[in-house]
Amino acid sequence: DDFAVIDCACGTLNLTKDYNYKELYCSTLEMEELEVSKEYNTNACKFIYNFLEKDDDNNKLDVKLIDRLKKGGKIMFFINPPYKSVRGNMEQTYMGLEMESEELGDSSKQLITQFLYKIIKIKELYKLEDIKICLISDIGFMRRKGFKKFREKFLNEFSRSEERRVGEECPR
Repeated sequence: DDFAVIDCACGTLNLTKDYNYKELYCSTLEMEELEVSKEYNTNACKFIYNFLEKDDDNNKLDVKLIDRLKKGGKIMFFINPPYKSVRGNMEQTYMGLEMESEELGDSSKQLITQFLYKIIKIKELYKLEDIKICLISDIGFMRRKGFKKFREKFLNEFSRSEERRVGEECPR
């Protein structure tokens, strides 16, 4: 209840459906995913948003979430983002291109690091100080040689306060 919880890759809300949050914001790419999961988290602010693309007239954060971010306070990104790499014929994302322009190495081609990079950008934009990230993921990607610059940038913004193992529940 102390945190505004943001699931920026909510899909069909499987990550949050078993809990009742005081303040929950959920975004996904497809309206069908929200329709399939409409009975979950009925009090949540749910919207279509491509977290990895540029914010413009066709891709905007929900106004309620923008107001909440402007207000500051405790924010938790509670996410289980896609893990795949962007390679070959797959389309590059806006966040990936920004990461390339910052010369962040191979991390710019990994979707999970692009989500984390966008969280850094949101933190900077809204001057947020109390952000936690509960990431459901193997952290192996953070150990790769080509991710050194990203790792330094990320760990400069966020320090690891707790690491949970598979089967352990994240705080809510």
